[in-house]
Amino acid sequence: MPSRTLDHLTRMVLPASAEYFSIEESTANAEGDTDAVLRKAYDTSIALDGLVDRASLEFSLSKREVIDAVDRESRFPGGAERPGCIERIRAVANAYKHAELSDKSLPLTSDQDVFFFGAGYGVDGFGVGKFGGMETLMRDKSGHVWKFLGDLPCAIYGWAAFLRDHGVSMPGTKHTVCNLEIEI
Repeated sequence: MPSRTLDHLTRMVLPASAEYFSIEESTANAEGDTDAVLRKAYDTSIALDGLVDRASLEFSLSKREVIDAVDRESRFPGGAERPGCIERIRAVANAYKHAELSDKSLPLTSDQDVFFFGAGYGVDGFGVGKFGGMETLMRDKSGHVWKFLGDLPCAIYGWAAFLRDHGVSMPGTKHTVCNLEIEI
């Protein structure tokens, strides 16, 4: 039987991430439709968060086991790890659905922690996200600001690695996610 998790990744998450990146790239300043960028970030987060439930059912693991396993694999294609990106993306999805987050394990507190703003030099990490202009940002409970353009490709990379680790036959196709090449 084909993997429902892989099917959701390829049919829903990858197209959502491509749509998000397209609108993110076209909106470099506050004069663009910033609400549209945030909607696409939220939509992509919800699609990606849907992988947790599918993998939990498919591999008979708890949701926490799935999240932790994917988080351990989440990194930039070049190898730099991106701990916590899965939880931040889950928090973005839940912030969109609930405004105020009652799940205290999530790293954000509300939808006010997701915004479209000029990041400035030194926000998040060197070479992460855009080289100037506005972009989708997330502020965690400690006050640290993260770039959605950094978390998204690392999370997708982590999901592909998780599926491979769990014996899913992967198609071996290369996809560009936020200007980074990832093999699925």
